Amino acid sequence: GDHDHGDHDHGDHDHGDGSDPSLPPTGDDHGHHQDAETYDEAVTELLATQKAIAEAFAAGKQDDAHGPLHDVGHLLGNTETLIEKSEMDDDTKKKLSEAIEQLFAAYGAVDDKMHNSEKGKDYSDVSEQIENALSELKAQVNISKE
Repeated sequence: GDHDHGDHDHGDHDHGDGSDPSLPPTGDDHGHHQDAETYDEAVTELLATQKAIAEAFAAGKQDDAHGPLHDVGHLLGNTETLIEKSEMDDDTKKKLSEAIEQLFAAYGAVDDKMHNSEKGKDYSDVSEQIENALSELKAQVNISKE
């Protein structure tokens, strides 16, 4: 009876229902901590998630990047909400929202590529875009601390 612990069981859960990028993440299927409640916290989480993704690709372990890639969409959405609610001026909000859009696009392309090699982009193709957008977000954290 060793046929029953074959490949089928670990393949299903990470490409299952949760991976359709057009659906909003349910948020509670990872059972992870409370969402960040301030912009600074949200950016800190994004940077940590980005680090996990970058390290996974650098090590050639694409599978390790999968979890953080799916989390990142949720984090970006949350960051965007916090930007909207914040006291920042409209120009700043606009600039930060554009950075978030860049990140959504970049991470989305990487995720597409992992599900279907014909589509999407390699992480190396978008890493610069990601770094640039994150530095915009990070710059604002430093400003808001002053």
